[in-house]
Amino acid sequence: MEENLNKIYFFDTTLRDGQQTTGVDFSVEDKIKFSQSLDELGLDYIEGGWPGSNPTDDKFFQDYPKFRNSNLVAFGMTRRPSSSVANDPGLNNLINTIQNIFFDRIIILASSLINFESANKFDVGLIWCSISDTTTVSHSKISFSVISSL
Repeated sequence: MEENLNKIYFFDTTLRDGQQTTGVDFSVEDKIKFSQSLDELGLDYIEGGWPGSNPTDDKFFQDYPKFRNSNLVAFGMTRRPSSSVANDPGLNNLINTIQNIFFDRIIILASSLINFESANKFDVGLIWCSISDTTTVSHSKISFSVISSL
């Protein structure tokens, strides 16, 4: 997708964030139908879930729908501070998933300093090191974008 600096891009997280709502339990079929409706609306990015976090998301990314208007994206994390990129199973699951479905970009959304330092008890230097290590992984078909409120 060619980026236009004068356009507002819509990034929908309902298939992951919405599933975290009490009482909501999307099936793979639900996620496919809902994502197809979002595609018909013309949203730019549809976050399908978090590969490796649960069987529903794994299956969704194995049998993902083809979109006409939208780009499918996956949620994930940078490497954990206690792991290397090569030894982080969650990050490697994400990379393998996106390579298998030919995503061309990983978008890293970095949260606020309050979230990192208070909730996670991490040093911001370690966070940036983790982001840097993750984005230097050489994958020919993947580029990285970092969007941050730090």
